[in-house]
Amino acid sequence: MKNYKVYIFLLCFSTIKVFAQQSVTERLLNLTDTKLNAAQTTAILDLQNTSAALQGKISLKQVNSKNGLLGKHITYQQYVNNIPVYGAQLKVNTNAGGEIISSFSSLINVEDYIIESSEQLPNAVWVVQGNVLKQVSKTQTDYLMQLKDKNGNVEFEKETRLFFTDTTVKARVFNPDPLTTAGVTYGTDGTYRHFNDSDYALLNDQRVWVTFPAQYDNGTFYLQNNHVKIVDITAPNIAPETSTTDTFLFTRKQGGFKQVMAIYHIHALQEFLKSLGISNAANYQLRVDANSGTGDQSFFTFSPDTSLNFGTGGVPDAEDADVIVHEYTHAIIHSLNGDDIIATERRALEEAICDVMACAYSFRINPFRWKRVFSWDGNNEFWQGRNGASAKDYTQRVGDFYSDSEIWTSCLNNVTERIGADNSIKLLVSIMPMLTPYTTMKEAAHLLYDADSILNNGFNRWVLAEEFNLRGFDTFPTGINEFTVTNDFFKVINSAAFAQGNGNLSIKGNTINPLQVEIFDASGKLVHTFADMQQITISPEKFSSGLFICKVVQGNNIGYIKLLKL
Repeated sequence: MKNYKVYIFLLCFSTIKVFAQQSVTERLLNLTDTKLNAAQTTAILDLQNTSAALQGKISLKQVNSKNGLLGKHITYQQYVNNIPVYGAQLKVNTNAGGEIISSFSSLINVEDYIIESSEQLPNAVWVVQGNVLKQVSKTQTDYLMQLKDKNGNVEFEKETRLFFTDTTVKARVFNPDPLTTAGVTYGTDGTYRHFNDSDYALLNDQRVWVTFPAQYDNGTFYLQNNHVKIVDITAPNIAPETSTTDTFLFTRKQGGFKQVMAIYHIHALQEFLKSLGISNAANYQLRVDANSGTGDQSFFTFSPDTSLNFGTGGVPDAEDADVIVHEYTHAIIHSLNGDDIIATERRALEEAICDVMACAYSFRINPFRWKRVFSWDGNNEFWQGRNGASAKDYTQRVGDFYSDSEIWTSCLNNVTERIGADNSIKLLVSIMPMLTPYTTMKEAAHLLYDADSILNNGFNRWVLAEEFNLRGFDTFPTGINEFTVTNDFFKVINSAAFAQGNGNLSIKGNTINPLQVEIFDASGKLVHTFADMQQITISPEKFSSGLFICKVVQGNNIGYIKLLKL
């Protein structure tokens, strides 16, 4: 019985791939996700709770639980002999009622590997080398995580930085940047250039008055509030500014200008999110160095400390709201999710989500060239920024996460343009807790499509489907009243009318052989069965609102489609 239970447990696991060198500073496990259905997920979790075998050699431990707009998002870490397997996790996403809406496994089949026997190392984790589970030590030094063998040799390493009583005070800032408010591009007529961070009049004239909360104590105002504390972490050592009045007035050449830019735009982004009903995104005070000695690099880090750092090389990063919002979005994702980022495509997705947030934030303020990411900090003699209006599709990935991120960024920018920044960002934030260390753009597209079904009753599904199909993320139903061939052996007719509740949906076989159809709700419960028919007609009157999965069987052929009922 012990071996039988272990076999069932492992049957649900994904196939593992060995470590692959991805870059000089990122040599990581090349695991991938396998999407599980509700029954498979429940079987794994039930077995974990009941099988004595799993309490010894193999076990799962809950390591993360986040509440999001859709429900609860739980991460389980796989252990072998009470030592974690690096990157091997089960991510379970449930709705508000506790029903499983999706889950992803990167768990390994332990029986496929020889377990290296040795004395347990400090901070031990298992890694995979060929068919061996090898024990290494996981260490963290400054911003570098390393996995070292028993002799201290570095096997793998990864940088952990993710680049890129209050009262009201007032200040002057760029909102979002001087080029956008002036309605010009960088260097127009030889003007509107960086000019070595000087107090160039055409740039200083683009400052506008804003207000934000700051701390007041014993006659002094400090640049800190519930979400931000301006600090000095690295050289150049520019101390946080204070004021004896309720005004922080600086020109752009002064260090205090970058400080008020950072605190204001983080506050403004938080107010935007709260207006959407999102109150748990990075809901803590974050240390921010707006004048960091990191060259032309900005980053969010949660290890060894949690902070935002804005570089001053080229155009100082904190002079551009796009950079501030991008980096702060890393903090938001980490607060809502907390899982590691391992796969290169997941890193590209991370960068893209931050870019989309920055673009949407600018779009709400001023739509001038809003799809050009980093309008002021980039697109100049220092660097080219990133393109949020690219025509690239999923087949044009090159394996560089910055370049590949433009595919998802440009797709979601088009979605934002069609459904509005508020709707786009609410959907995007809703899937942040659902991401795993290996989530692909195609998987994220499905998560977003399903989130719209839950949050908006599928109101934006046609827009999402059209944009996702254009990028090659998959074949999503576009809602036209024509048949869509979803498999070689059947076709679906009239899905749009079915979704609207004013027409029957038909599933027709491409041969005379009968079809068997089972329809499941979002929790995996079987709700309707149709058997031994060459064409099946389904009335919307039999369905409540929601997302349904339709399993179509004809002989040895099996296909799946999604049905939406508004």
